[in-house]
Amino acid sequence: MRMSSFGLEVSVASGARVIRAQGRLVTGAGADAPEWAAVGSDAHGDRVVLDLGAVTAIDAGGVGRLIGVRHALATHGTRLLIAEASPRVWLVLQLVGLDRVFAPAPGPRLTTDTRRDTIAAAGALCRCA
Repeated sequence: MRMSSFGLEVSVASGARVIRAQGRLVTGAGADAPEWAAVGSDAHGDRVVLDLGAVTAIDAGGVGRLIGVRHALATHGTRLLIAEASPRVWLVLQLVGLDRVFAPAPGPRLTTDTRRDTIAAAGALCRCA
């Protein structure tokens, strides 16, 4: 089994807290990282930008973690924006319908023109193990 490190880096830019995730956002790795607790409980301002550009993989655990963080921030009146998601990660968010739930910050994302490719690639992207 290949293990990959996961990390969260927090900074402030343009009045918003920016969190850069790096590594595999999957069950047993990044989705279970203890650093996420501070992300949801430490809301300052009206928005938090989550940069997923360096996330190499996401699974149901990672999607669940994003939903949990979004909910925790919402209880403080803070919006969670997704930025710089790789095409692979954005594709998974599209597959589960979260592209319409998470407010996207400016950055590369898949368009609805790629929807037919999403269905074709679903099996390859969502394999476990």
